[in-house]
Amino acid sequence: METKEKSKLKEPNELKEKSTIIKYSNSFNEQKEFNKLTGKEQDLFFAIVAKLIEENTNREKNPNNKNLGIVVKPQEVKKMVGLNKADKHRSNESLSKMLDRITDVVNGIKCTLRSIGRDPNTNEIIYTENHQPLWVKSKDSIFADFKYGENAPYVIVKLRDEAQNFFFAIAGGFTQFFLKNYISISSPHAKAIYRQLLNGSNALKKEWSPTKEELMDWLNIEKENTFKKFKKKLPDYIKQIEKTGDFKGKIIYYYIYGKRKAITNIVFKYQLKDDRMKIIQDIENSPAYNQDKMHPIYTRIVENGKVRKEA
Repeated sequence: METKEKSKLKEPNELKEKSTIIKYSNSFNEQKEFNKLTGKEQDLFFAIVAKLIEENTNREKNPNNKNLGIVVKPQEVKKMVGLNKADKHRSNESLSKMLDRITDVVNGIKCTLRSIGRDPNTNEIIYTENHQPLWVKSKDSIFADFKYGENAPYVIVKLRDEAQNFFFAIAGGFTQFFLKNYISISSPHAKAIYRQLLNGSNALKKEWSPTKEELMDWLNIEKENTFKKFKKKLPDYIKQIEKTGDFKGKIIYYYIYGKRKAITNIVFKYQLKDDRMKIIQDIENSPAYNQDKMHPIYTRIVENGKVRKEA
């Protein structure tokens, strides 16, 4: 069921004026738990992610920036959600609730992380019989830290080294959008669909065609009656998405029916604008990208804040 907007926070004008780009691995789209957040909670979360990306994009060139982490000060957090000094009482109460929900969701997500296997006693890299580093998998949170202040709305975020391929050294397909376009969409359901349409793999096919079950799972829709309500509102969601200006022409969607006239799939057909598509196509055709596609296991190592390739 779509999360209702309870907050009366103002529109985040500070973000609307910025053309901050958010880019992450397509695998991050699999984290459907984010769709449980309200629209404004999602805006705040991705604004924090944008700041994390901005401040750490050039970390390889900055020897003093090694921790893949940030501290977001109270005034920055308030700007992210459109609060001003006159909203002091409401801001403390509203932000506390928002940050509590965001933190609960973020810290509750367990993702598959890949890293180099190390001896637990000596911390030395473990090599296979073929003299290759041993790659290991684990299930853990993307963030080593995602906390907020109890007596002031600071936000402390630190990305795990093993998770840096979600946002930085992306080894495969990626999703990319302007933060200001994302926050222009009010409905959480529309935001969730938008992220899938901006998924690079879907954009190259000019199509996203989830099964009905996949779509309901993605949107956290559990009951058939709720899905029927979603169908009625879908035209409005599409209008919100089209108004971002990311698409060439209209977004076409239709249903595929199976036995007993039951919906089996929902097909979204669309085309991103040429400048947006060129970014995806250039990376898709780049030698580095194709080399990474040949090696499904992540092949970069982070040590002392620097990324290096392993032979």
